[in-house]
Amino acid sequence: MVYKWHGLFEQGRESIEDDPSSGWPIEATTLEIGAKVEKLVLEDTRLKKKQLAAMVGVSKTSILNDLHYYLGITKVSARWVPRMLSPLQKSERVECSRQFLELCGESREEVIARIVTGDETWVHRYEPDAKQESMQWHKKSTIPPKY
Repeated sequence: MVYKWHGLFEQGRESIEDDPSSGWPIEATTLEIGAKVEKLVLEDTRLKKKQLAAMVGVSKTSILNDLHYYLGITKVSARWVPRMLSPLQKSERVECSRQFLELCGESREEVIARIVTGDETWVHRYEPDAKQESMQWHKKSTIPPKY
C-alpha cells in the first residue's frame, strides 16, 4: 500500500483524500423528503417501498434509509386481529349478536347453552391476507397493539 501511495505522489498527486467516485449520485436525505415519506406512511401504512419511491421520486434505498434511520419506522406483520377493538368494531359485534338472538327466537336459552366459545382472535369474518400482503409500517417509539 505504501508503494502505491508513493507512486501516486511521484506522479503529482497532492492530496490523501479519496477521488470522487463514479456511478449514481448519493441522494441526500432532506427534511422535505422525510416529511413527505412520513406523511404518506401515516396515510396508508400498507404502502410498499417501491410505491413510496415512485411517489416521492427517490430510490428505494433512500426510502428505506429515511424510514429506518431517520423516522424510526419498520415494517411489521399486521396479520393478527388485535383484542383491543375500535368503537366501530365493538358496535358491529353487538349488532351481530342482536341479529343472532333474534334468529334464535323462543328457543334462545337452548341455543345459547349449545354455543361453544373460544378466543376471539381465532374467529375471522373475512379471508385474511397473506402475511406479506398484510405488512404495515410501524414506528419503533409507539407501543405495539396487544394481540
